[in-house]
Amino acid sequence: MAATISLCMIVRNEEKVLARCLESVRGCVDEIVIVDTGSSDATKEIAARYTDRIYDFEWIDDFSAARNYAFEQATGTICSGSTRTTCCFRPTPRRCGARTNSSPAATW
Repeated sequence: MAATISLCMIVRNEEKVLARCLESVRGCVDEIVIVDTGSSDATKEIAARYTDRIYDFEWIDDFSAARNYAFEQATGTICSGSTRTTCCFRPTPRRCGARTNSSPAATW
């Protein structure tokens, strides 16, 4: 059975970059999990265009708590945590196709 990959993102007020970021991983991950820590802009509405796996998490000044919560929501066998600055890349067929043939940790 092939591994499935869940992208877990922790976001807050990212309406200016979120669509570009999520577009860059479309087709490269099996699931997108968004954990919102209190956005007051259109972040959640934009995320809803890409996934229905959107969760609220009250920010308690602890990134690891938010990350662990995001991982708990994921159903994939491999979870890749990300912030907007690390998730965005220019996808290519080789990069997206290579994820099942190489170590995801090295790819992501």
